[in-house]
Amino acid sequence: MRKELGMHTHSRYSVDHISTTRNFRWKVAAWLLTLSSFLPYLGVPLGQNTSVGVASILSVFALAPALRNRATLGLLAIVAFTPIVSGALGHFFGVGEASLAAYVTWVLNVLPLFGFAGVALAQPATLPAPLRFAKIVTSSYAFIQREFLNQGTIPLLWYYQLPGFASVSSNAEAITQYVRRPFAMFPEPSFMAATLALSTAALMLLRHWTGSALRWPDWLALGVSVAAI
Repeated sequence: MRKELGMHTHSRYSVDHISTTRNFRWKVAAWLLTLSSFLPYLGVPLGQNTSVGVASILSVFALAPALRNRATLGLLAIVAFTPIVSGALGHFFGVGEASLAAYVTWVLNVLPLFGFAGVALAQPATLPAPLRFAKIVTSSYAFIQREFLNQGTIPLLWYYQLPGFASVSSNAEAITQYVRRPFAMFPEPSFMAATLALSTAALMLLRHWTGSALRWPDWLALGVSVAAI
């Protein structure tokens, strides 16, 4: 009897330990994937004109849940193969040519969608916190950056260097004299606005999906994002 009880206790401990470890791994994945998505210049150059972002590389390790879900896999496949269809139609009507390099670049750029889908399917509760953090930090830095732009300078200019993205240093004079719109850690203001808008939609969908209401940190993140845009 004692032996059976001991085996049951050990088995329960093993299951709990595995579950805790699994949850921790997905939490780390959620934070790394989110933060790297808000830092697009962190990447590995692939030649002189393109690169692969850290977010895309990390997404490979979070793909499994998305690949096992038929509905999600179908939706992501449509996103991934859209350039092939458009390129084929363009070639057929003589308005363009299909480019393998362009398609590979597209897939690399949309890989984070697959990664986020994998995290959301595995542990959706791990995503709101890093999304809130990234949105608040990005929006706050946008306000600070605006003041520097008004004074004619761009802080952290060394960061904005990666093939495939606009070189901020090459356009620094035009940005500080004419544009003067904050772009945080992104190549341009529209990139920042799109990321903040998509992350807002993601945060709201996650709350709806998990059946939980928006909390005050969520509203804070949403508010500063709207103000920054």
